[in-house]
Amino acid sequence: MQKSRFPSMKSLNSTSSGNPELIDETGRNIEFGVNYDLFLHLKAAVFQNNIYNMIKSYRRLDGYKSYLNIGKARISGIEIELGKRFGKFNFNINYTLLDAIDTDSDDPLDYVPSSQLNLFMQVGEFKGFLMNLWGIVVSESQAKIGKKEPFEVINIPKYTLLNCSIEKSIGQFNIFIKIEN
Repeated sequence: MQKSRFPSMKSLNSTSSGNPELIDETGRNIEFGVNYDLFLHLKAAVFQNNIYNMIKSYRRLDGYKSYLNIGKARISGIEIELGKRFGKFNFNINYTLLDAIDTDSDDPLDYVPSSQLNLFMQVGEFKGFLMNLWGIVVSESQAKIGKKEPFEVINIPKYTLLNCSIEKSIGQFNIFIKIEN
């Protein structure tokens, strides 16, 4: 499938970071996957995205962000998902392994981790309350500062985010409290 992404107004016209010479990014995606839903949910897929004239943001030496088109990029990977419902308890885990490359320079794409793990748990109605827990574990990545060599490469450490919400339905209203990090 072919897709297009147009430059945003900010990436084209911002006084501090705009680049009016940006052109549309186009890409082709192919994905093959299987689903299994009997006593548990299992999904697996392999994919590859080839991107042409990719719009990339980069951090300039003066600290401002700017945009440019890079020639070609490839993002390929494997995604596996497992889910199960136990009465009022719902659980889902998803893992993605990525290989994201600027194929012109053979460098990794900035800010794209090599793997990511997503978790979701929901405890259904308990005394009128619904509780959701979700989180993400992201592997390290890197970013380059500057438009041309020599770049300053910054390593972005792996990180984990955990979130929680508790909801209560009262008639047509839903009251909730959410904690995110």
